[in-house]
Amino acid sequence: MQAELKELRNSGWEVVLKKARVIGCTVTGAASHKALLDALQPGVLLVEEAGELLEAHVLTSLSTKTKHLVLIGDHKQLRPKVESYSLQKESGRGYDLNVSLFERLVLAGFPHASLAVQHRMHPDISRLVRPTYPTLHDHPSVAQHPAVKGLGQHRVVFIHHEVPEDEQEHQAVMDQAAQEERAAAERLRLEADKLAAEKAAQQAKLMKEMADQKRQLAESSAQLLQAEADRQRQLQRIENDKRRVVAESASRREVVQGKAQARLLSATTALKWREAVADAGRDKAAGLEALGQLLQQAAREQQEGSQHAVDTLDTVFGYGSGLGARLLHLLRVPAMPSSGGKTDSAWPDPLQHLSKAQLAQRLLSEQAATFAATGPLMSGPASGALQPREVPAGWLKRAKTSQALSKLLQLTGLEPVKREMFNLADQVELEKSRKRDLNNRQYNICFYGNPGTGKTTVARIYAALLKELGVLPDAQVVETSGSALANGGVEQLKKELTKLEKGGVLFVDEAYQLNPRTNPSGAAVLDYLLPEMENRRGKLVTVLAGYQKQMESLLGYNEGLPSR
Repeated sequence: MQAELKELRNSGWEVVLKKARVIGCTVTGAASHKALLDALQPGVLLVEEAGELLEAHVLTSLSTKTKHLVLIGDHKQLRPKVESYSLQKESGRGYDLNVSLFERLVLAGFPHASLAVQHRMHPDISRLVRPTYPTLHDHPSVAQHPAVKGLGQHRVVFIHHEVPEDEQEHQAVMDQAAQEERAAAERLRLEADKLAAEKAAQQAKLMKEMADQKRQLAESSAQLLQAEADRQRQLQRIENDKRRVVAESASRREVVQGKAQARLLSATTALKWREAVADAGRDKAAGLEALGQLLQQAAREQQEGSQHAVDTLDTVFGYGSGLGARLLHLLRVPAMPSSGGKTDSAWPDPLQHLSKAQLAQRLLSEQAATFAATGPLMSGPASGALQPREVPAGWLKRAKTSQALSKLLQLTGLEPVKREMFNLADQVELEKSRKRDLNNRQYNICFYGNPGTGKTTVARIYAALLKELGVLPDAQVVETSGSALANGGVEQLKKELTKLEKGGVLFVDEAYQLNPRTNPSGAAVLDYLLPEMENRRGKLVTVLAGYQKQMESLLGYNEGLPSR
């Protein structure tokens, strides 16, 4: 009867909806009225907020006549809600039930388009999401958003709030459960006392009383078990809600900030913020003091003709920056006379000439000026700076016939890198003399170091050297970053590789951002890049750069990376 009644009702709606060009409903409505939608046979299905819908909901909405499926959403925002944490992607168990069809397709490299202009956030707010959306631009209209009355001209406001509501709710649930358990225990105790009294007073009714009490006890136990199960489910929901908060990852924190239009109010405790600032200040002061001691030791050893402390400075600031020698020149420590071949005990402390604040300011200014250069970091030693170690005669002779190696020798420091490149050149020349195929080995490498330490410069020199040796047909270098590839996906990687059709070097800075352990979208990029590195031998060389610890974690993710 109910089925017939529903069929009659749907027939009436079918007549009405066939006249409509657009039918709007929720995914729940689409599932409830699937028979009606199948009868209408819509050819196009448009799904809004597809990144927040379960894959099953989208598939249920499809009909047998659907020709086009248009998914609109953002795979970096909230995922679909799944009650069981063990089925969520964050649990790491592999079920990934809360990963939408939209996110799966995007991360798999399925063709998609991303909007490049946003019409919602004021520029003061949109800059908060730049790490997640580096190519996002502001429409001119967003700068005209009116200020919120009563809050001044600041667009981002921090509100101190130290009473988390979730903890209160969680504590209330725990208190209620504990109270119920105490009440149940008291009831059981009273019933047990009553049972014992009745047994002593009225032996004849023992069997009947025991049967009644056992039944009551079983019901009471069942109620306790049910109450405990309800409590566990409620606690799990609270825990799931906590995990579901956008703060579950850095990108999703930034996304929730992007929901603001004219004003962003952040309510949280300021205590941990103050603690973090204090810790950072202490670390900075300790680091500056250690730097001063290192500079003082380097200055003394410089006077003694030793290079050890200067090499230590180069290690701290990165090989190739030449910052160790330049810092000593920056301090302009005067030469002190020595007697008997020993340094004068009255050697002045360099920090006496500059306060800590002045030293830090000059240090940062000098470092910024050095790292801002786009060409070679240093074409030669700075005036008054330390001269580099004596270059081996074999290197000098080899550099006369190689422009790339000659440029490499002009860089300060980088002794391990220079040694590896000269060794590579000798090995390739030996392979060529033996008439062996140069493509039998891989030339892909990893650079470890902090930003601005000359990795890009060395990559250009490396590309030029490989062309000189005949390994690559062209010395072109295409520069990109791990974040750009992670955001753009496989399509972005294909665009970069297209620029190297004639051969060259793909330089990926901060490549550790492709680590699937921290960025799920990096898996598709790596899976596409690995076979390309193998298939394009002789035309493509890949250079991955970044911090050593993070890069080692990236190489450990896929056993194919170290072998290539």
